[in-house]
Amino acid sequence: MAAFDRFRQSIADRTMNASPQQRGSNTMGLFLHSLGTATTYLVSLSHVVISLAGDWGWQ
Repeated sequence: MAAFDRFRQSIADRTMNASPQQRGSNTMGLFLHSLGTATTYLVSLSHVVISLAGDWGWQ
């Protein structure tokens, strides 16, 4: 969770320091980046859950 807070803080810093035009493109880029990060995290998490469930014979 600390990593997420740092990430959120860096977004806030970048957004504050950007001009309005930069802010628009930055927000979109950061949104896509965080979406990709979240997707990767969820996929790896589901792989762990599935492998554990398989080990426990839940298939």
